[in-house]
Amino acid sequence: MPTRIAPHTLAAVGLFVGLAHTPLAMATPVHDESVDGDLSTDGSTPTVLDFSIGSNVVQGSVTSNSAAPDTRDFFTFTIDPGEELAAILQLDYSAENDDPGFFALVQGATSANPGGGFSNLGGALISSEAVGFDHLAQIAGGGISGGTGFSTIGPGTYTFVIQQTGSETSAYQLDFVVVPEPASIALLAAGLGLGVARRRRA
Repeated sequence: MPTRIAPHTLAAVGLFVGLAHTPLAMATPVHDESVDGDLSTDGSTPTVLDFSIGSNVVQGSVTSNSAAPDTRDFFTFTIDPGEELAAILQLDYSAENDDPGFFALVQGATSANPGGGFSNLGGALISSEAVGFDHLAQIAGGGISGGTGFSTIGPGTYTFVIQQTGSETSAYQLDFVVVPEPASIALLAAGLGLGVARRRRA
């Protein structure tokens, strides 16, 4: 039985993003399809994105109809040692007919197409009613896709796939918030404490 993700509050997320002087709502996107080009539509060769501590915004669009090849977006990201993914915040979502989209988070550098029997950590629907929602907490138990679930998304490489469920075009904006792992925070706090103690003795 999968373990639920440890709770992360937006206050804690805001603290680390604030330390990097990058407000969540004003962060420059890591990838914006209107500027940086289309994300990969092939699960075997996802676009590689560079995530760092703080806010990592990805925005793009997907279309699901017989005339459009851009039916899914695939990208990979790596969480470095001493870090973890704390939230997948939905900043925006719109669809022509207001149908929901679907996404899945997969462990590893590639992904099969949704519905193809691939092994995933968790998946969920994304809709216009969920702006401001943290999807990471929602999929920790496996989500609607029957994923394996997870306790934390720590160091490693992961693939993210998003698609539209209806015959329409949808636009999305997601923020992948990366923070130091609790152990790293404890070491940092201990180091700061030792520094303060030394200054006091001096």
